[in-house]
Amino acid sequence: MKKNSIIFSAIVSLALIGEGKTPTQNEMPEPAETVRQFHQALQQCDGKTALRLLAKDVVIYESGGAELSRQEYAGHHMPLDMEFSKNMKRVVTAQTVQKAGDTAIVFSESSTRGTFKDKEYNLLGKETIVLKRMEKHWKITHIHWSSMSVSE
Repeated sequence: MKKNSIIFSAIVSLALIGEGKTPTQNEMPEPAETVRQFHQALQQCDGKTALRLLAKDVVIYESGGAELSRQEYAGHHMPLDMEFSKNMKRVVTAQTVQKAGDTAIVFSESSTRGTFKDKEYNLLGKETIVLKRMEKHWKITHIHWSSMSVSE
């Protein structure tokens, strides 16, 4: 666990480093809107849009695994995430956004229900997404997903 904390701290520190023009608020969506667009793209099986919202060096943690780039995610887990998402109803139940300069962190809790491959799912999810302002866009630099089944 301590190793993951160190890695996460390093990722946030790297995300804080940045140069260049800082766009005005009107030129880009808020970080939470970028996160919403990412989930919408997955649900609509729009891989092109989902990938556009990710930084090239995005790090994604899910179910004990890690994907260490946009290319790795696209070639491995993203197709399954899209297939799963299109069959689910996901409702964000709580969301907090913290911004510091060109870095933002979006913390979300959600409820997800649906059927996938003949199995019913009722999940409570926790999500942390780190974004970095790059030119006129917020790019997702880190995602950490976790979920647990809820019995009714």
